[in-house]
Amino acid sequence: MKTYLAGGIIALIVVALVILLANEIPHFHYVIEVVPFIKMLLISSLVMGLIAAYFVGLRMEGVDKLRVYLIFAFFSFIPVLGLGSWLNRQTDKLDSKEVKLISYEPRFASAYGVIEGESVAANQFVVTFEYKGRLIRKVSDVDLGLNVDALPQTIDLKFYNGLLGYDFVGFH
Repeated sequence: MKTYLAGGIIALIVVALVILLANEIPHFHYVIEVVPFIKMLLISSLVMGLIAAYFVGLRMEGVDKLRVYLIFAFFSFIPVLGLGSWLNRQTDKLDSKEVKLISYEPRFASAYGVIEGESVAANQFVVTFEYKGRLIRKVSDVDLGLNVDALPQTIDLKFYNGLLGYDFVGFH
């Protein structure tokens, strides 16, 4: 009975973390260095999955331990990805930094296309800027009200210093 209770609690936690990941997906786009961020989360999830598999494997008899390790290592990535993104955003350290704006392109985006009779107005803005010597391209849902006639220009953008050390842009 105790094992079933522990398994049920763990299953609820995993489902909650998957729901957290679903809510975090739109926020991944705002992380400046998303590839190193995901690599760090992948390594962390593998380590946490192997540690969890070790402790679960201690209680299991008659089960191939290698399968337990592989299952835990593989399936731990999804929950850790959502949790890591959420943890990185839990900060109030806001910096306004000058960046060189390269381009600012308004565009209309719709999952269903243009409906007949609908007025088409820009609802997304592709912002390309230079940050720490690299060109960064992000999509904003908010019109930043920038003058696109005088490009390139220097502007102030808000950046949050992520709790896990990965900066993200604050125009969402």
